Parts: sequence; C-alpha cells; structure tokens
Amino acid sequence: MRTSPPRSRRPRRDATALVVCLAVGLHLVAAGMPASAQTKGGDRDDARSKRAREMDRRAGQIKVYKVKDGKNLEVPRREQPLLRYSDPTRDFFDGTVWAWGTSGRPVAIVTFERHESIWTYEVLSLAADGIAADLPTGQRWAPRKPGLEWQALPDAPAPADGEAQRLRQMKTLMERFSASEMLGSESFELRRMPTPIHRYSDRDSGIRDGAMFLLVYGTNPEVLVLIECREAGEPKWYFNLSRLTAARVTVRLDGREVWTKPQVRNPEALDEPYAAFHAAAQPE
Repeated sequence: MRTSPPRSRRPRRDATALVVCLAVGLHLVAAGMPASAQTKGGDRDDARSKRAREMDRRAGQIKVYKVKDGKNLEVPRREQPLLRYSDPTRDFFDGTVWAWGTSGRPVAIVTFERHESIWTYEVLSLAADGIAADLPTGQRWAPRKPGLEWQALPDAPAPADGEAQRLRQMKTLMERFSASEMLGSESFELRRMPTPIHRYSDRDSGIRDGAMFLLVYGTNPEVLVLIECREAGEPKWYFNLSRLTAARVTVRLDGREVWTKPQVRNPEALDEPYAAFHAAAQPE
C-alpha cells in the first residue's frame, strides 16, 4: 500500500488537508475502530440503554403483595436488577432479573426478556406464605401454594461464624450442584454461575445467611438455587430449587438426581408459583 501521496504541483493547502485527514484516521485507528464502527457501537449502546430504561419501566408496573388474613401488604421492589443477561442462540438479546423485597429473602422474582417482537415475563414466588401481584396485562398472579421446598444439605460443614467464611462455604456447596434441561427431544447441560446474584439475612425468620445462585444456559438463568444457613435449632445448611424455565429441568447433587420438574404445559396459569406470559414489543 502506498503510505504517502505522489509528488504533484498541488497547492500546499491540499497537503495540509491530507495531513489532517491522516491524523483523524490514525486517531480513529488508535481508538480501536473505524468511524463507521464507532457509530454502530454507539447505536448499540443507545439501544441497550433504551432497553434498560424500558425494563425498569415495566418492572415499575408490577405491584407485589404479601397476602395475610385477607389483607394485601405491598412489597417494595429493589431498585436495580440482580442480573442482566442475553441468549442469542435462543433468539433473544437482552434480559434482566428483578427482586421484590428489600430486606431478608426476596418474596418474588420477575424476569423480562426482549425478543424480536415480544417481551416475555416470568414470575416466581419465593414466599413462604401467601403472595399476589398485579401484572401490566391487568391480570392478577396469585399462587395457590408456596414456592419453596426446603431440603437439608447432606454432608455439609457446620456454618462458619464469619460472613466471609460462610460465603466461601456457600460457593463450595454450590459446586456440588449440576443440572440439565430438555427442549423438545434435545438435552442441554446447564452451568453454574460461581458468584451469587444476591445475598441476604433475616434473623427474625431464622435465616443467619443466605445467597441466590443460578444454573444457566450461557448467561440465561434456568434454575434458581437458594442456599441458606437456617437457625431452627442448631444452625444448618439448607437448599431450595426453583425453576426459571418452562422446559423440563433436572438438578443433581453430587451427581445424584434430587429434583426434576416436567415441562410446563400451561405457563400462563397464574395460580402457580412459576408463570410466564408475553406482551407486544415495539420494533427497535
């Protein structure tokens, strides 16, 4: 490639302009991308920011309540999502996980996923008692049974006294879990996210420490794993598994199957602890 212009009788101002153009070009190359790529990158960033605002707006449309003795007590939403993720292999490119409940264990989880022409919502109960939610569709989600099924973690160490030590214990306990899901006739192995997306405690409810982990496909959450140090008598480690997919899912502990849920035939059943529904999306 020629690196300098050929000799000519052009005025000096043309040479000056050429130097300026070359300097601009070198600056863009030094920045790591051509001007056109920078523009496309800026457009992607703008679209991503716009979707984040839209997901925040949609989360604000959902009202979650604890239900006790026929009364509804509204539960506040955590201001920021617990996770942002994507799954381009399954035809969606942006999603977030939100939690309702600002102290102790959240009582509800909601995910939003932006597909080509729709938004997909998933709602999940983590409440020990009654819970309900008013949805943007005008419907009401009211599970008729609790969303938690606790199991003691076998062969678990005694919970440590310090918070940092307990976090290490929970991460090590999470390493014992593996999972897979079935989509049609095809099985997909899930992977563990090594870091919890949320940590909490609630001494009034007997929870000395707890963390929310995920089993994911790529970064797409499919199973929520709660690990808690509970103080019903002597402190011990317990776990709860909750689905974040309508697919058939199986979880193993130390290689042994401990939890299987069949495919959800009617994910829009709003009396179940897990439900999913859709809303139209404007083209980007």
